[in-house]
Amino acid sequence: MVTLIKNLLITGASGFVGRSVVDYISSIAKDQRPESITLVSRSTIDDLDKQVINDLNLKHVQADLLDKWSFDSSFTHVLQLVADGSKLAYSEKAAEDFVKFTQRLIEWCETLANKPVVVHVSSGACFGYFPLLTSNDSLNNWSKLRFVEGRLAAEHLLQSAQHREIFDLRIARLYSFIGPHIRGKIHYAVPSFISMAKTSGVIRLTGDPMTVRSYLSALDMSQWIIAALNAKSGLPLLSIGSSVPVTMLDLAEFVAEQFSAKVEVESHEITGDRYVADNQITKTALGVDEAISWKHAIVQLND
Repeated sequence: MVTLIKNLLITGASGFVGRSVVDYISSIAKDQRPESITLVSRSTIDDLDKQVINDLNLKHVQADLLDKWSFDSSFTHVLQLVADGSKLAYSEKAAEDFVKFTQRLIEWCETLANKPVVVHVSSGACFGYFPLLTSNDSLNNWSKLRFVEGRLAAEHLLQSAQHREIFDLRIARLYSFIGPHIRGKIHYAVPSFISMAKTSGVIRLTGDPMTVRSYLSALDMSQWIIAALNAKSGLPLLSIGSSVPVTMLDLAEFVAEQFSAKVEVESHEITGDRYVADNQITKTALGVDEAISWKHAIVQLND
């Protein structure tokens, strides 16, 4: 299918989601690619291949997206990925900044002569939160509650702007995934387990080994995001993630197997939680599927 995307703006483009999307676009046929792509991030992007830059008609702009946006008015599509993916991601400031990023996007879109398509992507894992050990206080005392409140506040602002016809909005909640650009993010489970297996031959599980997650491959994730950019109006709220649950123990044991390492469980307390995407509506709406299993994605990561 020929792409409908002409000029694409990707914010937060230095993160692993943005880099994975660029990789995916560079792998598809030219008539399916955007005519031009502008990457925007606060930090530099040093590992972009010059051939990829030329082939994709790609440029990078460094900017603090908390400031007023001053991009030109030629963009037809916006992929909003900007967020604090650091260790401060669950802080009060990160939640407030996420709302500010959203306000800047809306303010800028209000100045455009033509209504763009906007795909707003944020961490969806917390929306599927379910404590393994339930109690009356389990949600109120949850450390990530403010994080979710910030995401919901941003979504409400976007939906209000959509009603005013400022843009054609698609909201996508992104769950966990596995791909090359997550290798160095050792505060995430998969790269952390790989690092331990390689360096010491032992993966130590210090949290609840029965904590449950689901992992979509970076390739599938990127394909789904581009499908959302290309889709017709009226999409439901999208859950971009795998529906296949995996415990931390199962994940650790599979990673250990790839490196002839072993797993040591240091805690058996029930303190974990469950994030698994309910993606059937999304797969139907976008005409996509989970083509790569989490196990295959891990094997590919180590090739």
